[in-house]
Amino acid sequence: MPTNNQPFDRVLDSLLMQAEQEAIQRTRNPTLRREDPYLLGLRQAQYQSILDGYRNRTDLTREEKRGLTYVRTQLRNINARLHPNLLRRIRYLRPVNWLFNWIRGRAALVDGYNNQLQDQDRRTIQEQNLQRLSDEMKKAGFKVIPEATLKRAIAQDRPYFNIPYAASDDAKTDYVLHFKKLPGTDAYYLDNFDAATKPTPQEVLRGNHIVRQNFSLIDDYALSAHEAASVIRHIPVAKNIDGQEKWLITDALGERRWVDFDLQAALNRYPIKELRDPARMQALVAALHTGSSREVTFRKNNQTHELRVQVDSWAEGLLFKDKNGNLVDADRIFQPNSNVQKVLSMAQDEAVVRELHPKRS
Repeated sequence: MPTNNQPFDRVLDSLLMQAEQEAIQRTRNPTLRREDPYLLGLRQAQYQSILDGYRNRTDLTREEKRGLTYVRTQLRNINARLHPNLLRRIRYLRPVNWLFNWIRGRAALVDGYNNQLQDQDRRTIQEQNLQRLSDEMKKAGFKVIPEATLKRAIAQDRPYFNIPYAASDDAKTDYVLHFKKLPGTDAYYLDNFDAATKPTPQEVLRGNHIVRQNFSLIDDYALSAHEAASVIRHIPVAKNIDGQEKWLITDALGERRWVDFDLQAALNRYPIKELRDPARMQALVAALHTGSSREVTFRKNNQTHELRVQVDSWAEGLLFKDKNGNLVDADRIFQPNSNVQKVLSMAQDEAVVRELHPKRS
């Protein structure tokens, strides 16, 4: 692009715009290759438009005239690729084409424009890949985007790379994100990630082992970061598979497998206040589906208990805990304690005796 002391180069700007738009198309639709006939046809039409729009103008600068020379050479090149024959294939081989341009005194001109357009192409591809990967990360539950690290990795143009990731809202889980480039394209994608438990110093001293599992994001039933964090802690998560609710558990051998569990039926066994409100019930079910726990209120005979509920490790029932994190037997929570009842009965009997036999003064 021209500096502040140079006139605006309309031809170069048109060429850069075409290079940018073509790079956007290739990254948004990875099935399109650089030499795809469709893209070549679009480039041919755009270049012809540039030529038709400027070649008869009398106000062209020297640089714009040089730009039109470049456009003419590229139109001949594109036409040869769209309508190849043996002679054209030989004529437009890279070394042969460069030699022809050198003989005609325009090799430096062509190389200069090619370099500028390639730089524009490279910048656009990096920007598009950064946006694509950022969107994929957010969709997978990775909310904080390490833009600087992603930019550096994308600029290195490797076939694959990985980035460690620490979630701001989950200090107990470490992640490593694995990115790959689609073969034969310029487009990167988030292929899979590792999730691992991150023990506290106390847990390390106690000899607690790290649990690490890999989760694919190209599977039909891919898990989010939060769901993966639940699974490595033996907390089941649910997915709708072929119209049926299935729960992913980690068995005693550390293998993941899908099992059946009717969450709604399990919830209906208990006097949970939130089940009476459709919106709250839906929020409760959605949270349990992702492996989260949820505060609920048990209400019966004008008595209430505040508990936290989650699905048990084998997806066979529900676990309830009190505010201190202690497990609670929800089936007996409203049953009176026999020892307490005995003390209360003794107090009531004593009160009756005192009423029948008041103390004499």
